[in-house]
Amino acid sequence: MAIDHPDLHRARDPRTPADVLARLAASVIDRLASTPRTAYEIELRAAIAANANTPLALLARLAIEHTAEVVHNPALLFVLVEDANALTTVFKDALLRLLAHPDVPVDWLHHAARDKQPWVRRAAARAPSVPAEAQRALANDPDPWVLLDLATNPRLLPHFLEALAQREPPPGKGASPLRRAVAANPSAPVHTLERLAEIDSLLTIVAANPALPAYLFESLAAHEDPLVRAAVASQPGLSRRLQRQLGLDPDRLVVTALATAGRDPELLDQLSLSPELSVRKAIIDNPRAPTSLLKRLLYSPTGPHRAAAEAALKARSAAELPSTPPSSP
Repeated sequence: MAIDHPDLHRARDPRTPADVLARLAASVIDRLASTPRTAYEIELRAAIAANANTPLALLARLAIEHTAEVVHNPALLFVLVEDANALTTVFKDALLRLLAHPDVPVDWLHHAARDKQPWVRRAAARAPSVPAEAQRALANDPDPWVLLDLATNPRLLPHFLEALAQREPPPGKGASPLRRAVAANPSAPVHTLERLAEIDSLLTIVAANPALPAYLFESLAAHEDPLVRAAVASQPGLSRRLQRQLGLDPDRLVVTALATAGRDPELLDQLSLSPELSVRKAIIDNPRAPTSLLKRLLYSPTGPHRAAAEAALKARSAAELPSTPPSSP
């Protein structure tokens, strides 16, 4: 039910002056953190955070809890025009939250990518909407932690990931943290993954990358290292033939990985007959396991697994319940 209150109307009115907005906020912003807030107080704070007339210092305080409203506040578009240092002065305490929001103004990310403080550049490197030009600046950053954060960003353009994979010394072979991050990044180009797969210590990470092309599944599924086979078993795009091949793997780790990520009901049904407790538990935790299979596992003689199956069935039943009670006929 919508709350109707004169102060809410004032907070939402674009004509309300800054001093009035500050007075409205004072009654709800200076409370103890342990004091529960009412729905009215939350709505009032959110409305003030969205008002373009709200003073910047107040916006910065509200941004910690009302990040989305502050990010979409039109006043943010002009903050850096008026004060180029506002990111690390006025908005310092809320900057990590703001840069992590996908709709943060692009000029904020450009400024953050070139800020003199490494922690700000690291936040820009992790940002989900960091633009290409800012990515270029960050890919040439002298700080290794900035590069590492950038390499983990799934929105990083493929050619920058390729450059990062080649940048870290020693040249050629080596499983540096930077190369590990690139190997796990789902945006890594295929040719980069192929080259990184030649480094033995990176093979398990590459094998688990969802961007791994299907033509590499065959050889990796037969690899001598069970960790590599388990990583392949976790891939969602495996053919039925490979799934069945891995389902017969002698290593429990591989079969458990397959039971965790498997999508084929027939395969999961076969795996549920495994004597390995970890395999049956993985099936119970698999959200794609058929409800009928969970009901069968409910009567497993192993107590802990019966309890897990019962909890999984209850969770599914709760998720299927309508959000509002049906109307009376």
